[in-house]
Formats: sequence, structure tokens, C-alpha cells
Amino acid sequence: IFSTEGGVIFERNTAMFGQGLLQTFEPKFYYVYIPTRAQNQIPNFDSAFQDISFATLFTENQFSGYDRINDANQVTVGVMSRLLARETGIEQVRAGVAQRFYFKDQEVTLPGVPVRESSSSDLLAALSGTVAPGLIAEIGWQHNTATSQTRKFAVGARYQPDFGKVLNVGYRFARD
Repeated sequence: IFSTEGGVIFERNTAMFGQGLLQTFEPKFYYVYIPTRAQNQIPNFDSAFQDISFATLFTENQFSGYDRINDANQVTVGVMSRLLARETGIEQVRAGVAQRFYFKDQEVTLPGVPVRESSSSDLLAALSGTVAPGLIAEIGWQHNTATSQTRKFAVGARYQPDFGKVLNVGYRFARD
């Protein structure tokens, strides 16, 4: 398995609503090469296909467990931007997009799961931020670029008025 990751963080001072902020711009790439190895004779006890997320887009193996290791020749590119309070370093806003691009057809899969036919993953986008003291809102979107359809959408809020007290509210949509 060969993988390499790279990125840079650009920072600049800015201000909004009278508050001093540090804005970041963080492009990132992650390349993985894993040669194809026949794994049909190995029983699959606990491997499953991992759901796509910002965390799984930047990992080597698309399967959970160790009964299957995917074949890969792919690159993931993404960009994140944050607004941090200059005084405290607390994140006020975070926005990001990412997508994986495949340079070869998939050969290793799980029993009963069809091979991937697309040359790219779904596009992921996320936005979160502090709306008021103790109140954080977030939105996540997964868009299939081949079919031009929203595959998943989530919106939520977390209110934490005091230590040990929290109220979470959310809505999730998943196609099929």
C-alpha cells in the first residue's frame, strides 16, 4: 500500500461584526495506490463498506474490518476554511468540500455488492458554526454528480447552556 497526503494552511487576519478573527484556507490532497489482490477465497466475517464522509474520504481502505482490503489508484481533494476567534482560538465557522477521483475500475468488492461504476465519489459539502453562545448549527450535503441528485442531507443544532446539559436537534434525509 502506498499513500501520500499533502496540504497547506493559509491564514489571514480579518474582522466581522466587530470581532477579530483568523481565517484559514486549507487545501488538501490524499493519494492512495493499492494493487489488486484476489480475496474471493478469504471468508468475510466482519468487513463492510464504509459510508462516505469527510473522515473516510481521507483513508486507505474503503472497507471496515480486515477481511477485505480494497484495490485503489485514487486521489481525494478537498478544501476547508475556518473562522477562528483571534482572542480565544475558538472555531466560529467551518466550511468544506471534498471529492475522491478514481483512476482505475474497482475489482475488489464485498460479496453481493456490485462494483463501482463511477470515476468519482459523491461530492461532500459541510458548513457549521456558532450561531449564539452555546448554540452550534451544522449542515451536511452529499451530492451524486453522475445523477445530479442529493444522496444525503443533514441539518442539526446543538444547544449547550451549561456543563453537563445539552439539547440536540437534527433532521437527516437519505435517498434509498
